[in-house]
Amino acid sequence: MVKSIVILGGSFSGLYIAHKLLKTTHKTYSDFKVTIITPSTHLFWNPASVRHILPSPHCFSDDQLFAPIAPGFERYPRGSFELVIGNAQGIDEDKNEVYVKPTGGGSMTFHYTALVVCTGSTYAGAPYWKAGETSFHEQVAALDEVRARVEKARDIVLGGGGPTGVEAAAELGQTFARKGEKNVTLVVSGKRTIDQQGVKEDVARQADKVLQGHKVKVVKGTRVEGAEEMEGGKTRVRLSGGETLECDLYIPCLGSRANTGFLPKHLLAENGDLKVTETLLAAGSTTRDIYGAGDCTGIETKQISHAQSQAEHLAANLDSMLRGKGLRPYVPKNRVELFVALGKGNGVAQFGNFKVPSMVVSWVKSKALLVDRTDGVATGTTKPMGGSL
Repeated sequence: MVKSIVILGGSFSGLYIAHKLLKTTHKTYSDFKVTIITPSTHLFWNPASVRHILPSPHCFSDDQLFAPIAPGFERYPRGSFELVIGNAQGIDEDKNEVYVKPTGGGSMTFHYTALVVCTGSTYAGAPYWKAGETSFHEQVAALDEVRARVEKARDIVLGGGGPTGVEAAAELGQTFARKGEKNVTLVVSGKRTIDQQGVKEDVARQADKVLQGHKVKVVKGTRVEGAEEMEGGKTRVRLSGGETLECDLYIPCLGSRANTGFLPKHLLAENGDLKVTETLLAAGSTTRDIYGAGDCTGIETKQISHAQSQAEHLAANLDSMLRGKGLRPYVPKNRVELFVALGKGNGVAQFGNFKVPSMVVSWVKSKALLVDRTDGVATGTTKPMGGSL
């Protein structure tokens, strides 16, 4: 009987695993079929979204950030792959079934030998940062909407001191605030702009210096508690210390949450992350046929480098499972891997305890935010972090 590998999610982790199994495993073991279930027909290169929220001519073209998924799988043997556009609605662990709502309506049921959850995560109230559970057209529309609002706004507040918030603030600052065209404020909860555990003091200071040069105002030591639209089109942003900020546009860059609402509660941590074992099996399941990788898990910080490492390891474990071999444990990276673009031609980075020179960040990431990888990742020829698949 042909084994069924059902992958939920068509972004970095899900696409890597599907392509790896069909490109490598299928050559010597072909008694399986891969099905990807994803709400979008296209891969979204979200690392470049921080510049794509800028109005033209400062943004990219949609073709640079989005690449169709289906063409990349046409080269594999007929019957070995299926792409289903829709959202998972639930699973039955005892029956090995996943229930799907296709984009066109109705319902579908898929039986699985292995269910691979790679559904990623989403920022609350900001669908333009990550693919999440939206369709291709919804994603494009969300970016178009925020871009139009950025163009009209004079005062912009961003909440969140993670890489997304810092990079977006830098893009807005370099393009507009430095020229006196807009006021840009970034609210961060830590004492430093980049307050991630393990980040060196001089790396954080350098980020502060660059943002200052871009005329971005950074409010530290407080967090955004909420935002309400006021009469006249203004927005009031409430801070944890009781203060408020008024702006024309508030952009949330915090509150990233795993897209796992369709899974049973016993499989999830309190924050919604899928709990996984050291072999990337779902920790709360007794059936040993549900796996997870990428932003939907909580074993590492939610970033592409970790998603790729987990996907590489899980693809190898799925290969072993198909062949009846044992699974190897995944060892999380206990080091800082920070690569933050701060506008065109600048940035900060740290790898382990080593501070990466700004010119390296500029050369590798800042100029074009790696959009040259979009097509290669979608077609399975390039890894998200570079290199051939």
